[in-house]
Amino acid sequence: MLLLKTNFVTLNTVLNNMNTCSVCHGKTIQKYITYTQWYQGELVAVEHVPAEVCENCNEEYFSPETVDKLQNTIDNQFIA
Repeated sequence: MLLLKTNFVTLNTVLNNMNTCSVCHGKTIQKYITYTQWYQGELVAVEHVPAEVCENCNEEYFSPETVDKLQNTIDNQFIA
């Protein structure tokens, strides 16, 4: 497993405090998570990623900027 660390935006910019889960309609909270994804046959984990997370079903939501930064971080690790 490849573990990546990067600097992300602060929590208060994540999805403008979404507050309601679109899956179960539970309450969401802002927190930092470890994002995992399979990439080119390897499991990649990125620590300290800002997200809105449902307290009920744990569905995770990311801002468009966070998704872009995640993908660029992962892509750059494998291109280098």
